[in-house]
Amino acid sequence: MFDCSVEFPPGWIDETDEGPGTDDDPIIEARYYSETGRCLAKLEIDSYGEEGVLRPGPDVVLPLVLDWSNAEITGEPEVTHPELPGGPTMRVQATMRVRRMFGLGRKRAAFVKYVVYPPDMENLVVVTVVWHAIARTEEIVRLADEVVQAMSFTPLAAEGSE
Repeated sequence: MFDCSVEFPPGWIDETDEGPGTDDDPIIEARYYSETGRCLAKLEIDSYGEEGVLRPGPDVVLPLVLDWSNAEITGEPEVTHPELPGGPTMRVQATMRVRRMFGLGRKRAAFVKYVVYPPDMENLVVVTVVWHAIARTEEIVRLADEVVQAMSFTPLAAEGSE
């Protein structure tokens, strides 16, 4: 178990539901809004891991990052391996065609995913940012990079241990 905290730059609104959630709920959810109030990007931070199970390396994770149930990747994804304050990271950026409701048509979108391997933790932390305003890709990617630079993890003591 761990605590994840992020200091969001201006324009980002933390929309994390503090109520009881399920294992499928993201740890943190946020949206980035334009000056006119239009939502430009959606961010989710989630964690994956199982006690006692080694976390998979980037070669296993990359195909999973590129597998979207409602979209197909267009073009060649950009994959880098930056060192972030939260730990070694695989960063994947790509564009995709997303199926619309009822499978009627497709819409262009872009994403950047950061798969963070925090030291001294068994979990992977995945930050996903998705947007449809393709013309603002450079701005949104810069803002997403700022968010992951400001992200930190604090291990929590297991229940019953002090």
